[in-house]
Amino acid sequence: MEFQKLALKQYPHATKQSSPEKAYWTKLRAPHELPQVAAVTAIDSNPVAPFDFAAATSTRVQLYSTSTNDIKKTYSRFHDIVYSANFRSDGKLIVTGSANSQVAVLDVASRTVLRNLHGHKAAVRAAKFSNDNVHIFSASDDKTCRLWDLATGTPVAVMGDHKDYVRVCVPHPSSTNIWASASYDHTVKLWDTRSSGATSYASTMTVNHGAPVEACVMLPGGNLCISAGSNEIKVWDLLSGGKLLHSFSSHQKTITSLALDGQKTRLISGSLDGHVKIYDLASYEVIHGFKYKQGVLSVAMTPSNSHLAVGTVDGLLTVRKRVVAEGAVDTAIPALPLKRGGNFKYFLRGAQSKPSESDHVITSRRHARCAPYENALRAFDYRKALDNALDTRNPTIIASMLEELRLRSGWKKALTYRTEETLEPLLSFCIRYVADPKYSALLLRLCTYLVELYSPLLGTNQSSLVLEGLFFKLQNKLKEEMATQTSILQVMGMVESVMTAQSTTNDVEAA
Repeated sequence: MEFQKLALKQYPHATKQSSPEKAYWTKLRAPHELPQVAAVTAIDSNPVAPFDFAAATSTRVQLYSTSTNDIKKTYSRFHDIVYSANFRSDGKLIVTGSANSQVAVLDVASRTVLRNLHGHKAAVRAAKFSNDNVHIFSASDDKTCRLWDLATGTPVAVMGDHKDYVRVCVPHPSSTNIWASASYDHTVKLWDTRSSGATSYASTMTVNHGAPVEACVMLPGGNLCISAGSNEIKVWDLLSGGKLLHSFSSHQKTITSLALDGQKTRLISGSLDGHVKIYDLASYEVIHGFKYKQGVLSVAMTPSNSHLAVGTVDGLLTVRKRVVAEGAVDTAIPALPLKRGGNFKYFLRGAQSKPSESDHVITSRRHARCAPYENALRAFDYRKALDNALDTRNPTIIASMLEELRLRSGWKKALTYRTEETLEPLLSFCIRYVADPKYSALLLRLCTYLVELYSPLLGTNQSSLVLEGLFFKLQNKLKEEMATQTSILQVMGMVESVMTAQSTTNDVEAA
C-alpha cells in the first residue's frame, strides 16, 4: 500500500476586512516627525509641484520640502502667533493671519513681506486668496470678515453679520464672488460680493450647525458645504437653500480641521482625540484612520495624495509619505533585438521570457518530497516523527502529527521514556496552545496522558527543577483556563435567566 502524506488539520481562517481602498491609504506610512516650538496651528500644501508644506507655528511659518522633509525657508517677520497660512493657486505667494490683527502677504521665493493689511481689531484666524488671485478674504475674532484688494491693500467690503468669533473662511470653487464663513455663533454664512457700490454686506444664506464651528470646506462645484463643530460633521445643500443632507460623527472630541484629498473625493478630519479619519464622500463612511499621541489641530494633503501632514497641540508636525513597492510601478520593457538563426543564442531564445496574463502555462507535476517528520512516520519511528514535527514550530503540523499518532495508537511509543531535552519542547507547546480552542480538545487529552506518565517522577532524583517548573506552569495555565470558563458559564447562566424571565413576562402580558 502506498504511503499517504500527513494530512494537516484544516482550521477556519479569521476573516480580515481588506479592500483596495484600505490598502491605498495604508501605504501612507513611515511617518517623519518634525518637532516645532509650539502648536502647529495651520498647514497648507503648495498647489504647484513639488507640493511643499507651509506650517504655521508660534510666530513663524516654515516651508518644508516633501522630498527631504527639511526646512527650505522660514518666514519669521511676525510679532505674534500666526494662526493661518495659505498658498495662492500659482504657489508664489502666501497669505497669513496672526494674533496681532494683521493680514500679511509674503513672497515665497524671497521671503519678502509684500503687504500688511490693517483693519481688523482682533486676531485674524483665517485668510485665503480668492480664485482670481487678486483678492483676499479674512476672518477675525472681531466677529467680522473682510475682502481685500491685493493690489492696493485696502478693504473692498466688510461682512459683520456674525455674533461671535469667526474662525473659518472658504472660497467658492467655481465663483470668485461667493465665500463661506464659519463662526463660534454656531452658523455658517454664505456671502456674495457682487452687491454694487456696497462696502458692508449681509449674508445671503445662513445655516445653523448647532455647535461652535471649527472647520468648513466646500466640495467641487460649490453645491455642497461641509461644516465641523463639536464632534459632529454636517453636509449642507447650498442649492436648496441650506438644507441639511447628512450628519455623522466618528470622533470623541472636538473636530478642529477638515481637508480634501488631491482628487477631491475623500474628506479628511482631525480632532482633539488624536485621530485623523478619512471618509468616502459618496457614502460618508470612514474608510481609514490614523492615531496620534496628542490632539490634532491641522491637516493637509498634497494634490498628488503622496504626502499627509498633521500638526498636533504639542508642537509636532508629522508627515506621512506614500510607500509604493518597486514591483507596483509599471516600467516599459525595451524591445529585444531579433536573433538570427544558426547560432547558440537563437537556440536558447525564449528561455528567459516571462508569460503574460493571456498566455496558457503548462506546468509539470513534480513528485513532492516528504518532510523529515513524514519520512520518520513512514518508517514507524513515532518518537522521531514527533520530534521532527516539534522542530518545525508550526502548531498545525504538530497538532496533525499528534492526532495521527493517536489514531495509530502510537502515543505510548512516542511519549514514554523521554529525557528532559526532548520533553521540554512538547510541554512548552502544550502550555502555549492548551487554551486555544483549535487545539484544546486534543491537548487536554495529551496533558492528561503526560501527567499520568511523568507525575510519579516529579519530586524524585530522576526529575530536574526545569521539568518540574514546566509541569507547574502547565498546571497554572489549566487553572486559569478553568476559572475563565467558569466565569463565562456564570455570565451565560445569568443572561439565560434574564432572557427566560423576560419571555415569561411577555407571555403573561399577552395572555
